[in-house]
Amino acid sequence: MLLWCGSAVTASKNDNFYANPLLLNGRPLDLKTFSAASRGVLTFVKGDPYACNMPKVPFVIYLKRGDQIINEGVSSSSYERTQVEIGPIMDIARFGDELIILPTRASDQHAKQVIQLTKFLPDLFQVFKKDGC
Repeated sequence: MLLWCGSAVTASKNDNFYANPLLLNGRPLDLKTFSAASRGVLTFVKGDPYACNMPKVPFVIYLKRGDQIINEGVSSSSYERTQVEIGPIMDIARFGDELIILPTRASDQHAKQVIQLTKFLPDLFQVFKKDGC
């Protein structure tokens, strides 16, 4: 079984942005579990992602395939939003694509997030191990 997942998020912690300001279904996005099967509402927040009522940051979200921006369906480099259902974007993504989440306010653009979608082969033995053997 060959799946794919996100391999890195890039951003810096400054101007009240944490290293990972992305929430999936209200919880900080975990790249260890983020995959083609991921579904839910993605938001971008300023400040501590574990705190309640963090301000949402308007952003655009799109796939980039090589040098080409994929403007298809929900993947759009021009449609500003404060949240998005991630499923339709993941449905059109391919191995090697970059998922770009770019804040639209000029003052927030330094917190741009880039998730490289890469191949991996899960350790199937770990999936079935229940007793620690």
